[in-house]
Amino acid sequence: MREALDGVAYVRGHSWMLGIMLQGTAQAALVIAPMAVVVPLVIGGRGPAALGLVTGATACGALVATLAAPHIRSRRAGTVAMLGLLCELPQIGTVWAGAPTVWVVLCGICAGAGSSVFAVLWGAALQDRTPDSMLGRVYALDALLTQALVPVCVAASGLLLGVFSASVLTAFAGCALILTVVAVLPLPGVSTLGSPPEREPAANRSGPPPRRA
Repeated sequence: MREALDGVAYVRGHSWMLGIMLQGTAQAALVIAPMAVVVPLVIGGRGPAALGLVTGATACGALVATLAAPHIRSRRAGTVAMLGLLCELPQIGTVWAGAPTVWVVLCGICAGAGSSVFAVLWGAALQDRTPDSMLGRVYALDALLTQALVPVCVAASGLLLGVFSASVLTAFAGCALILTVVAVLPLPGVSTLGSPPEREPAANRSGPPPRRA
């Protein structure tokens, strides 16, 4: 228990870590859980082949992005990662609009790719910025915050479908995704995933040499 609390204290001391973990909690509860119920209901109603295509396309996009993401070099890796999460919006939009299956499949590729870009950049940042003695505790806390509420929220989403339509839940998930990403991006350190900003060379900061008398 003491080791677990030490991990919590370490994350609380790094606002960018805590902010992104809480964003993950909100996204899992308000976006992933409702879509886990709505997508099989809406797309599965078109037949098992349609649902299989959408699921497979999302996996293919994730696989390609997982191989490509380690080669991303950006001073604003956090911004890239968080914008990757917004790649889920086109798929949410096509499900909400009842678009043809081919469009849902194409947007599924985009959603899988964006999620994987975030996962790779976020995981690499945790590995680089966290001391070895804390790394396991930080990863465990991240997994707990991201996954703990999902079963409850999936069940709640199923119950809400008895009150609201699938399109209402889908619209709610899309709005929640935008709000959670926008809310966390301004936090210090999020845009760079904890990397300190590069300083200008001393020659550029010193200004012109003093004039001789």
